[in-house]
Amino acid sequence: DVFLMHYASHCSYCQPVSHQLHRLARVFKQAAPNLTVSRIEGELNDLPWEHTASVYPSLVLYPAFNKSNSIAYPQDAPKTLPYFIKFIRLFSTYFIGSVG
Repeated sequence: DVFLMHYASHCSYCQPVSHQLHRLARVFKQAAPNLTVSRIEGELNDLPWEHTASVYPSLVLYPAFNKSNSIAYPQDAPKTLPYFIKFIRLFSTYFIGSVG
């Protein structure tokens, strides 16, 4: 699975969300070795239209073996570590036990 954040350098809200993403990666490093947490600069990378973001930050979970059925993190949901963990545990391809 890949949990990906689309961001823009001019987005002031992206920086604190990025910090939460770094925390998430540290939490899941041992608990979910099959999960990759990453970021991409949406305006500097030429992506296929179905992988572009219209709003920054945008977060998407790409399930292993089923990348075409990506799941967007709700824009109105809090972008905090506990909510990220709940989202990933709910939609991850792999079972993720206790974390943190």
